[in-house]
Parts: sequence; structure tokens; C-alpha cells
Amino acid sequence: MFIIYDIIFILFSLLYLPKMILKGKWRWAFLSRFGFFSKDTKIKLRKKENIWIHAVSVGEVLVIVPLIRQLQDHFPQCQVVCTTVTKTGYDLAKSQLFSSNVIVLYAPFDLSFSVGRYIKAIHPKIYLSSETEIWPNTYTMLYKKNIPIIQINGRISDKAYEGYKKIGFLTRKILKCVTMFCMQSEEDKQRILSFGVDSFKICRVGNLKFDMVIESQTVSLAQLGLEAHNKILLAGSTHRQEEEIILNIYKRLLTQENNLRLILAPRHIERVTEVKNIIKKYGFETVLYSQIKNNKGNKVILVDTIGDLRNLYSVATIVFIGKSFVVGGGQNMIEPVYFGKPTFVGPRTENFKDVMKIFLKERAVIQVKSPEDLFLEMKNVLEDFSYQQEISRAAKKIIASSSGATQKTFDIVAQYLKDVL
Repeated sequence: MFIIYDIIFILFSLLYLPKMILKGKWRWAFLSRFGFFSKDTKIKLRKKENIWIHAVSVGEVLVIVPLIRQLQDHFPQCQVVCTTVTKTGYDLAKSQLFSSNVIVLYAPFDLSFSVGRYIKAIHPKIYLSSETEIWPNTYTMLYKKNIPIIQINGRISDKAYEGYKKIGFLTRKILKCVTMFCMQSEEDKQRILSFGVDSFKICRVGNLKFDMVIESQTVSLAQLGLEAHNKILLAGSTHRQEEEIILNIYKRLLTQENNLRLILAPRHIERVTEVKNIIKKYGFETVLYSQIKNNKGNKVILVDTIGDLRNLYSVATIVFIGKSFVVGGGQNMIEPVYFGKPTFVGPRTENFKDVMKIFLKERAVIQVKSPEDLFLEMKNVLEDFSYQQEISRAAKKIIASSSGATQKTFDIVAQYLKDVL
């Protein structure tokens, strides 16, 4: 069966290759994803016992940092090998987050040949995968080598669940390879159970994202070239069309709040030039965050760096989280809530159902149905300081009561790690 899977994977890759070349993605350490490593990398991989952690992109990389540090503190005889899929995730892990004793690699293509070379080179004592991705060859080959597989911060979105059900025979076979599932919510736990996984292999630990922001650093208005009386509207992780929604609202809010300033952080920084042109269309000048020292006057700050958004939440007055009007699914709204910021989202937050249920119940997040509703709600919050304080208190209370998933996850991982060391 997996020979057929390999053939399908190769055919898909060949069809997708022209698109990768056009977008410049083919340079992302393409050969290494087949398991061809430099001599230096091979030497590093042999220095200590390896803990292999997989995190797809930026969000997952940020989430696992506290867990990685706990593993380093308690298992100094081991080193962490972190694999990621996207270039932004790789760059963030490589340059900003991890010390020199963490080896950062691109994840293998899920071909038996590639995965086999990775396992041989890394020789992991344990494999941890953030969120819930199903890689048939990776899971099967690790299982055959008796390497424990632990799913951390596990969740199954509505879309993924429907997809997994369509290939239920394959899903069940692969999930049986997993040693333990550390799931975010009761719904995620039940979805795993529905695929025939034994209940003793599943536990609900909560969401690691409630813990990740604790290490954020605050930013001052002065560092942004702004003055103490300025209020900040920060739009984070926006997708195409959402910048126009926010710019239109910002322009309307300025007629009543002339001290309001806008920070735009598109989800994909490769869109920076495109977003800059949109800002210009609305009659505003732009200053890039990487050139923030040059900020003067009423310029829109456009974030063109990776890993700085969560620090910027600390200086915001109000926050909008993108992918909630367009595309759908939502992005991480926990970070601004951690700072006690009035946080707004659109109607489409299905990837954060469990989190949103908690936030909405305690009125820690404001969800709106339309851009017009968003304008009216933002206007109300900006005009009513007591309302801001009420939201802030609710937000901080929720964060305090919801943290702890990292410690629970570490305890489970440590138990299995001690058995194999």
C-alpha cells in the first residue's frame, strides 16, 4: 500500500514542482528533504541522543519553545532536532528562537526513501509532532523502529476531520502507530476516539498556546516612534482583503480618534509590497517595522519581520486578528488576550472553537459578523475606557486559569523518554 502512496506522492510533487519554482520555494533546502545532509550536520546529529520534534510553521514553532526548554533542562544528555516545513518556520527556528544545541532541519518529504534516511541520520529516541498531522510513511517507519510517537498540542479541525474520515481505513492504520495523543480539547479527544484509537492512549492536556506567550517581551510606544498619547489599532495575521477592511475602518475611526495609529502585520510577509501598495491606495504613508527608527508622523507601521508580532501586542490599545473574515479558520487570538487587550475577530474562527468558547463565555474576545459591526464595536471600546478595563480583567483571568498544558505535556513526554534512555 505504501508503495502506491509513494508513487502518488511523487506524481503530486512533480505536478506541484512548476508552482514551487515560480514562487521560488524550490530552493528551500530541497535536497535535504530527501535525506541528503551535509557532513557537518551528520556529525552534529551523532553528538548526543536525539529528541525529534516536528513543527510545521511559525505558529507551531513558537508554541513548542517552552516545552523544548524544559526538555533541555531535564535531559541534558539529549539534544533537540526540530523539523519544520515552511521557510518562515525554518528561519524563525534557526535564527531567533533556539540556542546552538538545537538542530533545525526541514522535514523530510513523506517518501519511504526520504524518511528512512532521516530516521537513520537522526536515530531519535522519541518523536513529537505538534498539532495533528498524519504522515503515513513517517509514522509507520518510526513505529516499526519502536520509536515512541507522541502527538503534542493535538487538534483536528473540521476540515481535517472530514478529510480523514474519507480515508478512514488509512487514517486508522496510521493513528495506531502513535504511542500517545496529547489533545487540546474534549472534542479533539472524541475525534481521535472515533478512529478506533484506544482511550488509554489519549489524554486532554489543554492548549500549549496559553503558555507560549509568557515569554513575550513588551515594546514601548517610544520604540515605535510614537508618543504617549497615541492609541494603537493592531491588525495581526491579516490575509488578502482584510487589510482593506481594516484600513477603511481606521480611516473612519481617525475622524473621531485623531491620535489613533495603525500597525498592520500580514500573515505572510512575502505580501509586504502588496500590502504597502494597499496602504498607499488609502492615502497613508508606510514605515516598515524593520526601519522603525525612521517613523515620524501618521504613518502606518507595516510589520515585515518574523516573530515580533506577539511582542507588539503589548503596546496595542485594540487588536484585530485576521483570517477570521477572509479564508476562515482564524489565527491565534490568545497572545493579545494574554496582554489584556480588547481583541476582535470576524465570524470565521472554526480552528479555535474550544478557545473561542471560553473567551466568548467570559467576554474576553469580541466576535463580530461584519466589517460594519467591527467598526462600531471598535468605536465603542475606544470611547469607553471602563469597557476596555472590563475586557482586560476578563482576559487576564482566562489566561491565568487556562495555562498549564506545557507542564502536563512535559510530564507525559518525560515518562516515555525515561523509558528509552
